[in-house]
Amino acid sequence: MDAGLTETCAGTFVSLPNELPMLGTVGPPVPNVDVCLESVPEMGYDALSSTPRGEICIRGKTLFAGYYKREDLTEEVLNDGWFHTGFPISFVDFGCL
Repeated sequence: MDAGLTETCAGTFVSLPNELPMLGTVGPPVPNVDVCLESVPEMGYDALSSTPRGEICIRGKTLFAGYYKREDLTEEVLNDGWFHTGFPISFVDFGCL
């Protein structure tokens, strides 16, 4: 299984089929991207808690340059090179989503 967005130009997380702890997850991030979580207080999501939860942000050379003729939307989701996906998630063991 893999997970990715058009804005990230294909899979960003990939689970390995022979790793039983990864069942039910989308796996860890691929090596060519950086991933971080941003806390979402209104949802009770804390990126620094023992089970990190928050909005997933991605950066790397595979990210899109921006939305075609929509600089306003681009400015909403790109911040200092980080693409803010808008997806609240939880990390589990092995660094998987």
